Amino acid sequence: MTIRTRHKRGGVRRAWVKVAEPNVWKLRAVIIWEAENGPLPAGKIVHHKNENTLDDDLKNLEAVTRSRHLQIHMPEYRDTVIRKLVKARRKLKWSTKSKTGKITGRHPVGCSCPLHAA
Repeated sequence: MTIRTRHKRGGVRRAWVKVAEPNVWKLRAVIIWEAENGPLPAGKIVHHKNENTLDDDLKNLEAVTRSRHLQIHMPEYRDTVIRKLVKARRKLKWSTKSKTGKITGRHPVGCSCPLHAA
């Protein structure tokens, strides 16, 4: 049996087990939970109670709905989304004045409005 850890988005490490050929992998936490409780019900995912994704002890695992999982991790997601939004807004560098001094706002690339037709 092959076990590997991989980084998920955001740098979170997860343990994967190769369950079939060619290259069919399954989360180790899911395999451990299913070995004790049977198949994971539709619409449920395995959540790590202590938030350590490499701690796949059965006492640390629980099956929750995706919406409940999002509620549990909402503060983390909210902070990440806000940080990304602020970064994106800074990157856009919104401008309200053109070089000629007219108030124009920012239009999409290739804008065909009357202000930019000339």
